[in-house]
Amino acid sequence: MGLGRQILVALLCGLLWAAPVAAAGLPEEIAAAVAARDRHDYPSAIRILTRLIRQDKLPKQALGSVYGMRGVFWQEQREYYRAIADFTRATQLIPEQGEPYNNLAWIFATCSDPDFRNAELALKNALKAVELLRESPDSLDTLAAAYAEAGRFAEAVRTMERVVAWCEQQGEPTRLEQARQHLAAYRQGQPWRDQPRRP
Repeated sequence: MGLGRQILVALLCGLLWAAPVAAAGLPEEIAAAVAARDRHDYPSAIRILTRLIRQDKLPKQALGSVYGMRGVFWQEQREYYRAIADFTRATQLIPEQGEPYNNLAWIFATCSDPDFRNAELALKNALKAVELLRESPDSLDTLAAAYAEAGRFAEAVRTMERVVAWCEQQGEPTRLEQARQHLAAYRQGQPWRDQPRRP
């Protein structure tokens, strides 16, 4: 997931671009799901997205985005198995979009539950995300985490230094602080462990 955690915005933009006419009322449904999530009402948010999926009326692009968004909600509840399943389905439906690969890699690299960490899968998905997202700072942050999980700390440090430099150039203090924390961990030979938000 990386530094920005702006995946919901990216997914929503992709969703609206995919089928604004064919999926009548879809933006309102997505807005309602995001609003429920922001209130920490995850059951309602999940219900809305699940209903959209089960209607079986969405174009493939939009359906993939809904799966990706539901994956984010599962991940934020620490329902990692379900999150992985939804992100994987999203990669199948929208293989040209990097965000689902990035989210899979973040779980495999940084999950606080060791049962879900997998350095090989983290690197595979992170490299794909970097390719598709054109070396965005979020994807590079995830790649650095994947390198660290694989014990490749020199590469993690080099990659994370690029993210820190980007944050300094952009003048984003919150993201810069997060990036520096990740970099400090890798310099000490420690992988990053994510602590997602609780409902």
